[in-house]
Amino acid sequence: MSAAGLELALLHQYLGRRDEAAAQQRVLVDRLQRSPDAVDLYRAARVARTLGRYRQANALLRNAAGAAPDDPAIETLWGDLLGEKYDQAEASQFYLDHPFDLGLEVAAGAGWIYGSEGAASADLGSCSPAGCRVSPGNTRA
Repeated sequence: MSAAGLELALLHQYLGRRDEAAAQQRVLVDRLQRSPDAVDLYRAARVARTLGRYRQANALLRNAAGAAPDDPAIETLWGDLLGEKYDQAEASQFYLDHPFDLGLEVAAGAGWIYGSEGAASADLGSCSPAGCRVSPGNTRA
């Protein structure tokens, strides 16, 4: 199943065509969850989450992480799912335990990101899968 099929189903949902989207999404999850490929499992988890099948999404992400243990997209979606449906503290710990190999460490609760150039203050509330907004004027070595 192509990435285009997933995006089309998500677009239908965004446009309010819920019945059409749900039908496509159920087919996508059914097909993609059978694949051993980490990308297919990730896509199936995205769709399962959209359908409100959080336990299924969690299981699919566990399998995807097993197939691609260091994939930041898989780990980010998994952390987001934990934060959305389960426990914020567990999600925070998940992100701390899985630094996504970006060469950065986040000091728990301190609001500092540590990298090879020292540390910088970060607005951790503005973090996204793309990263955190860092204030370069407020750095320390």
